Amino acid sequence: MADIPDLTGRVAIVTRADSGPGLATTHRLAVNGARVVMACSDLGTAESAKRQVLGTTGVADERLEAWALDLTDQLSIDLFVGKLLRTCDRLDLLINDTGARSGSPQRPVPGVEPSVGVLHLGHMALTLGLLPLLVGTRGSRVVTVADQGRRLGPPRGLRGTGSVAVLFAVELARRLAAAGQGTLSLAAAPGSTQLRSWARGAVDTARTTLRAATDPDAASGLVYAPGPLGRSCPVPRGPRLRAKDRRAAVTFWRRSLRMLSQDEPPQLLPRPLAVVPFSI
Repeated sequence: MADIPDLTGRVAIVTRADSGPGLATTHRLAVNGARVVMACSDLGTAESAKRQVLGTTGVADERLEAWALDLTDQLSIDLFVGKLLRTCDRLDLLINDTGARSGSPQRPVPGVEPSVGVLHLGHMALTLGLLPLLVGTRGSRVVTVADQGRRLGPPRGLRGTGSVAVLFAVELARRLAAAGQGTLSLAAAPGSTQLRSWARGAVDTARTTLRAATDPDAASGLVYAPGPLGRSCPVPRGPRLRAKDRRAAVTFWRRSLRMLSQDEPPQLLPRPLAVVPFSI
């Protein structure tokens, strides 16, 4: 991870940043100069993780902030978004850590499978809420980290969608482009950690995430995955066939919005075609 550029002056949010891959990603972003907001469901564990990073890196205290964010609670998401919009004038990087992990909180969202509520719908609501800051920041990115080791099963109401995280990242990329926005949307698919130690798996996942977050040649809609044998530098690739299926992706997006009881945000409305005056 030595090829990560200097991130001084950049603002990043990492969800579920108090342990595992999220913590490893936070650690590296802070070391490289970013101001990182650690968005976690348990503020106590977030503060403990923050102290751990500060104690091992020498990072200045003001570059790390622990904020409460319960991704199964729309009110919590709204409060988080509102606080950020009031206190920040830019957002360079949003890392949605949707990877399943042992011991993850699974408090249910009414009518929605627990894993889908916290791993997809909560992150989608957060991303849409933060779009005003993202699209207003030149060179900003959203990186959605796909499930490690297993795909999310087909959620009720979203049957047949395949990899939820990749579908979300790819469709968000399409909509940002159609709206003429410069914000990039990418996915990180680190693969299984089942055959590795947990600590090693967290670092490897962070490598893939950080590559997607900082690759200067990144193009919106790409999926980053480990190179051959999982040991070389993560590489970009196109989404798999299901995520390329425009009809499936649109259906998935619209159903997700309905489940969130949200309309399409203005930042994602297609840019109108220029009207050319008719002349004889």
